[in-house]
Amino acid sequence: MNEDVRYEIITGKMNPHIDPVLDIWQWQVPVYLFIGGLCAGILILAAWAVLSKAKSQTAQRLSLAVLPLLGIGMGALFLDLENKWNVFQFFGRFVPSAPMSWGSWLLLLLSPIIAAFVLATATEAWPNHWEKIQQRSILLTRIKTLCEPFRQHLSVIILIGGISLAVYTGVLLSAYVARPFWNNSSLAILFLLSGLGAAAGLLQLCAPAGTERHRFGRVGLYVLIAEVSVLALFLINLADGTQAQDGAWAVITGGPLTISFWIFYLGLGVITPLTLELIALKKKVPYAIAPVLEIGGSMLFRFVIVAAGQLTTWQLY
Repeated sequence: MNEDVRYEIITGKMNPHIDPVLDIWQWQVPVYLFIGGLCAGILILAAWAVLSKAKSQTAQRLSLAVLPLLGIGMGALFLDLENKWNVFQFFGRFVPSAPMSWGSWLLLLLSPIIAAFVLATATEAWPNHWEKIQQRSILLTRIKTLCEPFRQHLSVIILIGGISLAVYTGVLLSAYVARPFWNNSSLAILFLLSGLGAAAGLLQLCAPAGTERHRFGRVGLYVLIAEVSVLALFLINLADGTQAQDGAWAVITGGPLTISFWIFYLGLGVITPLTLELIALKKKVPYAIAPVLEIGGSMLFRFVIVAAGQLTTWQLY
């Protein structure tokens, strides 16, 4: 007896967000990655200032802005979700094999520690305002009193958490093996350095003239030198890889992202501020130009990386 056999084929072809190139992630994801890296850099430098006993009111004050900034970053990620109810799945369970699950729980667990760190360093950050705050909030004062003895311990946790948060934003992308531009072992370190550079630039902008501004300018210089070194390894790996990676290399060497990568990110966002910081070691230059370019370069880096990864794949659609 002949049977009428039917097959159902489900395909992503003819989907404008998939064919001919992947176009799922829009501006929300790069913004989330940038804010995450910036906040991680602020936490690292704030914790470093405490542990090294290099007093920095600017770093401690900016750490107060980390939780609101992370909220904005999570808001951008929320806007990217097609089904908004899926946000509860990030915190409803922990999936060890999913980098995004690690990031979600890292943010969740780190948030109260950040709040405790801010309170533990509040006297140093706001010496002229804390007395007024004490008079208005007894509960806040009691919590601060509990946190202060653990100031050093909290700083160590914040330092480790900040590094983890910065590296995670790179691991999130490099875990996608099917995307040759992202699947690079140097990407996580690049994200760490880029976020740290943006934070150093922001601290340099906000710091008063003098020791603090000079210190964060030096930090920005060292970070930029390290970023150039790791970026060179990233590009060598990309250029000397598989055939698919050759295709990814072509995206920034004659492809649609060539100018954005080489001129705007590398030229204006890395080399120019690096040069200005080197000149500033011997001559006086306008201090605001280099940090602004660092911050802009850090943001553009994420936009270029996210776009380049979606333009390349192991197999053409």
